[in-house]
Amino acid sequence: MTNPIRGTLSSKGQVTIPARILRELRLKPGDKVIFEVEGTGFRVLPSRPDILTTLEAHQFSDPGMTDATASVRRDRGWPDRDQDDE
Repeated sequence: MTNPIRGTLSSKGQVTIPARILRELRLKPGDKVIFEVEGTGFRVLPSRPDILTTLEAHQFSDPGMTDATASVRRDRGWPDRDQDDE
């Protein structure tokens, strides 16, 4: 997506995800998402196993990704990557 889409933050700290983005990411009510802080902004990612796999694949080229994948694994109750081989 190349054109930014603006939204408004509600008094409860909520933002409505535009329908176009919901369709593109195949998100539906009740789906979980991941928030990643990047500099002075953030990204919202679908919380799916394929996303976790992508994050783990990139952690070797970006040391900061290790913290993100570890956080996702903890949130899902999955063992740390170091414990997977035990």
